[in-house]
This record gives sequence, C-alpha cells and structure tokens, in this order.
Amino acid sequence: MGHWAYPDYAAALGDDLVVLPLPDLGRGSKTGQGSWAWTVTADTLHPAAAATFLRFLLGPDEVLRMADANGAVPGTRRALDRSPLYGADGPLRLFADQLVSSCGSSRPSRGCVAVPRPQTPGYPMLTSTFVEAVSVALAGDDPLPAL
Repeated sequence: MGHWAYPDYAAALGDDLVVLPLPDLGRGSKTGQGSWAWTVTADTLHPAAAATFLRFLLGPDEVLRMADANGAVPGTRRALDRSPLYGADGPLRLFADQLVSSCGSSRPSRGCVAVPRPQTPGYPMLTSTFVEAVSVALAGDDPLPAL
C-alpha cells in the first residue's frame, strides 16, 4: 500500500505497523517516482502574479500543508526536514530515502530505487492493467490474460 494510506493503518495497527521496502526482483528494490503536477504556461498573462503564487505554494509551510492533506512525501528538502512523518526520525522516512536514490533518465539498476513513471497520458491505463494482473496472480490465476 502507498504512503497515503499510512494514517488509517497506523490508527488500526499502532506499533504493530511496519513499513518495508518492496522486494528485490533482481535489480534491487524499486518504487515508482512521480506524481500529479500543475504548471503555469510560459505565455501566461500574469507572470509576476504566477511567480508570487508559486513562491507561496513552495514555501515549507504550504508544502507541509499539501503533504498533510494528500499523504505525499513533502516535495522540498526544507519541508521534508520538518515533516513528522517523513523527517529524519519519521515512521515513513523510507519513502523519502527511496526518492533520493532516483534512477533519473537512466535504465534502472541495482544502485537506484525510485523509477520515474512513464510520461504518457496512458499511464492510468497502464496502472489499472498492472493492478488487475497482480490481483489475478494473487488469487492464484494466470496473470498473462490480464496483461
């Protein structure tokens, strides 16, 4: 399960909850990297206002508010350091550590953990197909037809 579900699991399991890395399937443990994002176009009619708004949104207080609201890893180092969940002693620090070790644009290797998601509008279809195949396999059936 993802970090966004931590509050519910922590409430239900308390100290019995353990956060573990994904298994190593031959090239080191891997996790998906990336999220939804917003942008301001280069031809905006109000660039100064857009810059002011972005500066506000990217301040540590607002980044922490967004991360608290959506359960995500804070997107800046200053906010990350202040996060009770993802900071140095936080119970979800594993997620932050994984993102620091990004595969970037290179082919995934043993030395990196976070693999960028495909840059395609078809990503939701890829995700739902993968989820279906894993569900079929976990039920003991052949995942090949689902793929």
